[in-house]
Amino acid sequence: PGFDPEGIARAFWQNLQGSSIQGGSSITQQLIKNIIIDPEERVRKSYARKIKEVIMAVEITRRYEKPQILEWYLNTNHYGNLAYGIQAAAQVYYQKPVSDLSLAECTMLVPIPQFPLLNPIDRPEEAKRRQELTLDALVRDGYIPRAEADAAFAEALEIKPVQERFDIVAPHFSIYVRKKLEEQFGPDLVYRGGL
Repeated sequence: PGFDPEGIARAFWQNLQGSSIQGGSSITQQLIKNIIIDPEERVRKSYARKIKEVIMAVEITRRYEKPQILEWYLNTNHYGNLAYGIQAAAQVYYQKPVSDLSLAECTMLVPIPQFPLLNPIDRPEEAKRRQELTLDALVRDGYIPRAEADAAFAEALEIKPVQERFDIVAPHFSIYVRKKLEEQFGPDLVYRGGL
C-alpha cells in the first residue's frame, strides 16, 4: 500500500526498547521524504513526519503504478559525489549511460542512496561489501541464480570518476550562480530537479 506495516512496527518496537533508531520506510515513503517533506523537517526523527509520509504514500500508491514510483525514486536519490539520480551516478562512476551498465555495476550503485559516502570512489571496500549484500538479496529473492551473482561479484569494475565535474573553472562565479538559483528556485529543485 505504499508503506511497510511490518517494517514500521519493527522500527517502532525497537525505538521503544531504546535500540538504535530504525527507519522502516518503503521506497514510496523515501521518495516523499526526499521531494515533498520540507528539508528542515526531513532530518528530524518524528512520529508526526512518519504518519504524514504514510498518508502521502498511500495516496501516491493509489494514483501511480509502482514502476513510475520507482523511476521517480531512482531519479531523485543522492548517489554521492554530486550525483543526483541514477543516470548521473552511472556517468560519475562509470562514464556511461545507465542503460549500458552491467549487473555488477548496477549492484554497486543500488545501495549508495542509503549511505552516499559509502560509494566506490570514497569507500571502495565498503562499497564492494554492500554490492555483495545486494547480490545476495537478489539471489535470496529469486531474481538471479547464485552463479550469476558470484560472477557479478567477481567482475573487476573500473571506476572512472569524472574529474572535470569537481574542477570548477570560475569558483566564485559558480558559487554565486548556484546561490542565486537556490534563492530563486529552492535547493530541492537545484540539486534534485534535473537542473
